[in-house]
Amino acid sequence: MEGCEDRISALKAEESSLLEAVVKERLVKRQQAEKGLTGTCWIGGSFGSVPDGAVRAGRDKDGGALFVGRAYFETDILPAKIVPNHGAAYVSFDGQEHQVMHYEVLCGGEAMWQVASDGQVPTNAFPVGSTRDGERLYVGRVFHDGTITPGKVNS
Repeated sequence: MEGCEDRISALKAEESSLLEAVVKERLVKRQQAEKGLTGTCWIGGSFGSVPDGAVRAGRDKDGGALFVGRAYFETDILPAKIVPNHGAAYVSFDGQEHQVMHYEVLCGGEAMWQVASDGQVPTNAFPVGSTRDGERLYVGRVFHDGTITPGKVNS
């Protein structure tokens, strides 16, 4: 009898966990719809590849397109600059740019870039990552060295 009660408790906990995950997923989808981001998704990529419908973020010095991505790096999920002409993506971590070969590409939407400064993040900004401490991270763009370049924005 004791084994059955333990199993029932375990099943209830599992059911609760699954229900919580479904609720979170629906909440994210509702928030995306409110921000006009329906139809966007993350698609895995590697070695500079980007699928059709990838969100463009700028141009590199060589004229090649730059795309919005995110990648897992040092326990964080960081915004990434995908550079197909370099066969890689890049993330900013600990004050330096790091090359990554595996990442996700934001697809299926069109970015509406807004002006911001001094670490201010527009209220309708779309979070693309987070730190291990739970800080939300966003992608922004700057004019740097003759190019429009995407990068990480901390709130």
